[in-house]
Amino acid sequence: MVSEKVMVQRKKSIDLLDRSFAFKQDCVRFGNNETLKHAIAKFILCHQLHTEGKSFVTEARMNDKKSRADIFVLDSGEAWEVLQSETAEMFKQKVADYPVPAFCIKADDVLKGERL
Repeated sequence: MVSEKVMVQRKKSIDLLDRSFAFKQDCVRFGNNETLKHAIAKFILCHQLHTEGKSFVTEARMNDKKSRADIFVLDSGEAWEVLQSETAEMFKQKVADYPVPAFCIKADDVLKGERL
């Protein structure tokens, strides 16, 4: 059973998404240019969120029309970026304009089981 507080947060999070983009809640979507490692790490993270009863959107376009998060956790309003070949500086540039808190997660750490 999802609490009222979580439902309110999910609604606030969904309001930050670009409505012209057809997003599906709790489904894993892959980008065209993702490496296999990146895609598997994203799937593992989403599977973990699902088993915890948390809701998410992948490849989530924000309504600022500039930001697209690998994983947007609706329950917390956080953007998660899975890093494969990007540097910390590239991550900082990418999330500088995000309208929500953003966190980087290294794909290699997820694949080693260190992120779960």
